[in-house]
Amino acid sequence: MYERKYADSYDMNLEKLNDIIQSHILFKENVSYSTEEDNKRIDALYDRINNIMALDEEFKRKFCDDLQNTMFYVSESSFSNGLRIGLSLLKQLLTAEMPEIHVVHHITNKTERRCKPVQKPSEIDEVFIDYTKKILPYLTDSQKMILQSGIEAMVEENSEKLHSIF
Repeated sequence: MYERKYADSYDMNLEKLNDIIQSHILFKENVSYSTEEDNKRIDALYDRINNIMALDEEFKRKFCDDLQNTMFYVSESSFSNGLRIGLSLLKQLLTAEMPEIHVVHHITNKTERRCKPVQKPSEIDEVFIDYTKKILPYLTDSQKMILQSGIEAMVEENSEKLHSIF
């Protein structure tokens, strides 16, 4: 096996550093994600669930296990996100790069930009909308894209004029 003698022989990135720190904290330092107060609240919640007489014992046991797993994963995830943000900020401080902070685990939907209208609605609007509805079936996809990009360029230009300071 290749023996590493120098620190620069390791291929490090934020994800590997994050994993190393988390495993060191959990396994070497034997530190828990939850505090004593959290543990007291969890125990009190388990007692409340176990005191409900309408539930059978098997359901109570499974529910408490699921609840404990959920609470562990939530606390682990919040610790991981906090560590990831801290490491990203540390990297930014050391390298003068912009930090990459990703706490969302799914891609959010792209929303359309909303601009303040330049003018109030007029009777021309309905005529334009009706005309556009009539001609759309006769346009090709590339012509529709050209029309859309032209409209977007005009909206951008007008919104820049409206919102510009000078």
